[in-house]
Amino acid sequence: MDQRASAPLTWTPELVCTRMVEAFREHPLGLDERARAAEVLTWPALHLLALPDERDALLWWAKWKARGLSIREQCKARGWSRVTFMRRKNRACEVIAGELNGSGSRHARP
Repeated sequence: MDQRASAPLTWTPELVCTRMVEAFREHPLGLDERARAAEVLTWPALHLLALPDERDALLWWAKWKARGLSIREQCKARGWSRVTFMRRKNRACEVIAGELNGSGSRHARP
């Protein structure tokens, strides 16, 4: 029996962040991957409506990571505190993971 099939599947903040970066990567995707990327890109709007600073930090972070840009340099160029930026991004991933793990979630398993 496949151990992955029997293990509980839980969204973690780290997995949410990974999926966000994957969704922003610029490479040809298969149809299933495009559908998953489209769903992932809706998460900030769906789950962070009341947290616009966290939402924006996550979106900028994922775009920059997907393009291989330095987070430190990007924050510095905009006059943003990198520590505050990363705290907001991390909080965004925590909130989304919690929402995805919530009862009755319609989202795919990790």
